[in-house]
Amino acid sequence: SSSPVSIRTRKVSSSDDPSARVMGVLPLQFKDGQTWKGLNLQGDESVTIHGMDAIEPRGDVKATITRADGSSEELTFLVRIDTGDELDYFRNGGILHYVIRKLAA
Repeated sequence: SSSPVSIRTRKVSSSDDPSARVMGVLPLQFKDGQTWKGLNLQGDESVTIHGMDAIEPRGDVKATITRADGSSEELTFLVRIDTGDELDYFRNGGILHYVIRKLAA
């Protein structure tokens, strides 16, 4: 399945954008030393996340960034899902879907 991905372009505290984590968006943060400027990201790249089934709170995930010219680069990102509950929300497509599924069960 495909889910929206948010790659943070600056350091933030875990409380800066909790809404992304409960809306079914996978928030990723660059690892130390990586920046969107340093990677020359333009915004027209596609991102393939590897190992979506194995995502863990505050774990690492590998991704391939493919540029418009066809070149690609594999990077490791920090998953900014901080708790098991947030992971459940993400895996259910967001907190609303999670609650509806719980109520229907």
